[in-house]
Amino acid sequence: MGVFRWKLPNENLNIKQILESEGRSILLSSVMASRYDDIKDVLDFLTPKDIGGYHNLKDIEKGSARVRSAISSGEKIAIFGDYDADGIAAAAILQRYFTEIGGDVTTLLPSREEGYGLSMSSVYEIKELGCSLIVTVDNGISAHEAVRKANEFGIDVVITDHHKPGGDLPPAYAVINPNRADDFSSEKNLAGVGVALKFASAVGEAEPIELLKKFGPLAAIGTIADSSELTGDNRVIVREGIDSIRRGEDIAITALAKSAGLNCENIDSQDIAFVISPRVNAAGRIADALTALELFLTDNPAEAELIAEKLNAFNNERREVQDRILDMAFEDNSAKEFEKNPIIVIAGEFSSGVSGIVSSRISERFNKPSVVISVEDEIGKGSARSVSGFSIFEALDSCRDILSAFGGHEMAAGFTLELDKVELLKYRLNEFCRLKPRSIPAIEEVIDSVVDFSDIDIEGIRELEMLSPFGAGNTIPVFATLGAEILSIDPLGKGHSKITFKKNTATLSIASFGKSPDNHPFRVGDILDISYNLSVFRSKYGRDYISAKLVNAVPCSLDEEDYRLLDNYRMYRMGVESKSGGLQSVAPKRETIGELYRKIKSADIPIYNLEDLTMYFTAISPATVLAATDVLIELSLVKVDYNSTGGVIKAVKNPDKKKLENSPTYRYLWEV
Repeated sequence: MGVFRWKLPNENLNIKQILESEGRSILLSSVMASRYDDIKDVLDFLTPKDIGGYHNLKDIEKGSARVRSAISSGEKIAIFGDYDADGIAAAAILQRYFTEIGGDVTTLLPSREEGYGLSMSSVYEIKELGCSLIVTVDNGISAHEAVRKANEFGIDVVITDHHKPGGDLPPAYAVINPNRADDFSSEKNLAGVGVALKFASAVGEAEPIELLKKFGPLAAIGTIADSSELTGDNRVIVREGIDSIRRGEDIAITALAKSAGLNCENIDSQDIAFVISPRVNAAGRIADALTALELFLTDNPAEAELIAEKLNAFNNERREVQDRILDMAFEDNSAKEFEKNPIIVIAGEFSSGVSGIVSSRISERFNKPSVVISVEDEIGKGSARSVSGFSIFEALDSCRDILSAFGGHEMAAGFTLELDKVELLKYRLNEFCRLKPRSIPAIEEVIDSVVDFSDIDIEGIRELEMLSPFGAGNTIPVFATLGAEILSIDPLGKGHSKITFKKNTATLSIASFGKSPDNHPFRVGDILDISYNLSVFRSKYGRDYISAKLVNAVPCSLDEEDYRLLDNYRMYRMGVESKSGGLQSVAPKRETIGELYRKIKSADIPIYNLEDLTMYFTAISPATVLAATDVLIELSLVKVDYNSTGGVIKAVKNPDKKKLENSPTYRYLWEV
């Protein structure tokens, strides 16, 4: 949670009235009315479609003809994939399909130690295997040197990729990538597995829908794991793939679900994103990505279950390693590193296999882009993750001259650089933001619909399934209720809470995960503006219940001026001068600073990030709470300790006596 500015819906009343007149629920009607301006677009979204064709993809006819020629003449084909779920699933589809139609195929996946993409060493290995054709999946668009070397050896390269090209294309036999500048196909958001599926269709001269029936589960996993927008063809891919998984048609996913304790009949996109995909990715992070590939290639259910258990064990190990790295990062870097820079950049002797997921955890926690660099043998391998509204690819592109290599897209990227350039990269990335303050995204939360608890019923929630599958570009609807009073806060399992709210005469119990009742800043009787997701929970006895999950909660007393001042102070903290109203009214008085200090001194306060502290002082403007806290930290009167599971702000024992004027923040705010 955090103090997010709510972006309230601007509902199209005409759309809402049309849908409600057709018998749609208030919940569905209001969500569609806030997401669309034209009823035609609404009806188009709600109407199931088939996946589009492949003919408009540049070079796909040329590349597929080359594969057909290789198969008919008995040439050995090497498929070169990637070590993540998208690249593994894409490689498995081509391996299975090319073999099925008579190809002599071998598949290679790089290790994380070797690095992303087709490399020179891989080309030498492929030459030794006697292959005369390489087909890349989910990589290759930046492999200029490797492609040139393959050409020297007389090996043709067909690239299938979806990452944005960084200028000139590699000199490959064919380059199939919807994001190349001269490609005029409509589906620019396909994951690597989506491009591979369409390429396989072209090779077999079949409609993509036919191959989707066969490989839907793999295509769905790759698409969701890559965080591709679930619109257009991607939505069709995931919908069809999940339907196939629910019917138990893929033994690999059935085995993975069983090992993770999931029931395939009820599986959804969130289960794939947060349960299935991490287990697939764990192979490449902890051991060898080929283990996951073996799972996707086997047709033996018993073998599939054994491999799935192995991936489950890898995932447990991955969690342990990930938490250790997070703890190391928090130990080696001050809280200021995480709180006061536009982009968080940390480096250390971390396992490169989990740096991406560590970066994701940091970005989610502090609501800003982050870069995690794994250092080994004077070389840094970086993984970057972003937040909505900020292109980490563009930021890294501005540092291209100091990077040995990099690639990715708006939300995620990877790179390598020399160790002595790490500090320069940190400086350059943050200066990129400070010199372009408009590039720093506002911390806001999009609300789909403001409802009263009396608007919520099980049938209405069930109807929301028409909008699924949910994911990037088609998020789970977020509902808000304004001015809800807390009736009770009760324990829910281990370390969680169930908060019961009341608005008018209706009540709703909402699960708050990650905070036990003792760790909540809320108290019975508080009146809050709350946001939440809704779903239907079916008990083991077959009875359905409304299930609500808390997204955020803020005091209903906050107004636009509070948010404006908070945005301004956030900018100041990150070194960006405010030009929209100043900070005069943010300056904390001595009494305010004293109030915060006495509260913190009386008992350590659990926080996830520093802005959580504002919820304990709801009578004070959030910006002033942050400013007063910064003063106390600068004077070494309090300190923040973060770890992998949370954090705490506490008083420093036996501090020296300090003058408030010794705090740079205090002096600056009172001078302005």
